[in-house]
Amino acid sequence: MTPNSERTARAPRWRRLAGLAAGIAMLAGTALTAACDATSTAEPLAQPVWLCRPGMANNPCNQDRLGSPQTTGRTFTVGRPQSRTRTDLDSTVLARDGSTTVEQLTAPDHPPVDCFYVYPTVDPVANPLNQHGHQPPKPTDIEINTTVAQVGRLISDCRMFVPNYRQLPMRQVFGGNRGTLDFSRGARDVEQAWDQYWAHDNIDPITGRHRGVLLLGHSQGSYDLQTLIQQRIEGNQQMRSHLISAMLLGANVILPIGQDRGGNDTEATFRNLPVCTRSGASAPLPTGCVVAFSTYRQSPGKLLPTSARFGRTDRTHEVACVNPAALLVGSPSGSTTPVTAEMPTMSVTQHRTGRPFGTGFVRYPGALTAECTGGMDAEGTAHWLQIGGEVQLARPTTGSGLGLHMDDWQFAQDELDALAVAQSKAWLATHTGPHV
Repeated sequence: MTPNSERTARAPRWRRLAGLAAGIAMLAGTALTAACDATSTAEPLAQPVWLCRPGMANNPCNQDRLGSPQTTGRTFTVGRPQSRTRTDLDSTVLARDGSTTVEQLTAPDHPPVDCFYVYPTVDPVANPLNQHGHQPPKPTDIEINTTVAQVGRLISDCRMFVPNYRQLPMRQVFGGNRGTLDFSRGARDVEQAWDQYWAHDNIDPITGRHRGVLLLGHSQGSYDLQTLIQQRIEGNQQMRSHLISAMLLGANVILPIGQDRGGNDTEATFRNLPVCTRSGASAPLPTGCVVAFSTYRQSPGKLLPTSARFGRTDRTHEVACVNPAALLVGSPSGSTTPVTAEMPTMSVTQHRTGRPFGTGFVRYPGALTAECTGGMDAEGTAHWLQIGGEVQLARPTTGSGLGLHMDDWQFAQDELDALAVAQSKAWLATHTGPHV
């Protein structure tokens, strides 16, 4: 992404503008255990339903089959399927002295890789209301708002594929259930969409070769992608060779303590797919691996409470934590690194309480720090991405034990986007031949 600075203005002081704001409805808290069994008896959809798919008519993500703008204009915009409104994905950069510059999102131009994104829990009620049979869900504005808020700025760098799926709605996720949540219906919809994507869309329309793909998810979406990887990708060498990275935020990726993958451990999330690690700045940037974390702000020396919905597991395992900023520069995950929050504004979320900027996002350089931290107590292990600095940027989160869950993507947005771009370039550098 190459921002284009358009205008500079004065703004009120940083702390005044960085106050709390009500969040968009991507509330996605789940219990520690999520069941995504591929043997689900849920009836499949007659065909996959897409929120965004390059080339489809009136694609909300505004990409044609090659990933370039489907609807052109002076500024690149995305649309909403219900209200038929549009918004830009530009960002207002708010400096510490209060001055602002507007950075325009570069319009996509035949991006060379793909993104396959699964959004978190956003449906207030079931979509569709009748979950029996193979009645399809309908794309809604809240789903595209969340997509845009979390991964919209990656549209410059990849063709964006977003399946619409029959997720567990908020009333079930937040209904006080602390046991196992059955995500199998939605996971099956995601697998069905992936199968169609791999067979028809992953083939490059110009070269006829399979393309590299980033898997991107949050919370319930990340759990569905875990199932997809387990059932479709880990055991398929061709698919694995085209996996650039799997960014699975806000969902526990379980590992044996001190290991980067599960191996023969049946309790681990993945057997063969490793968590992304890097030995130093001179080491190559890893691809074909997992980036995972959940964000909290804990008091110094305090582990996550036992009520934490993410980051906690038993004493023989740990929850993966990858600091994207540290991975980019080759520092240990436990290093304290600066991260740049990029928060959606009311232009993106369509919420009256959003921050009053005319762009889709507002960026806060130097506002936050991040480090992977954790430990063990009598109840088990705890590992998470500790956020420091101006955490009043966080939007209120509903539910106990969620930490800063709503803003897992936003708090390190620039670093996650930069990591996705860097891993894509690293993958492309080793896949210049006829990879089919």
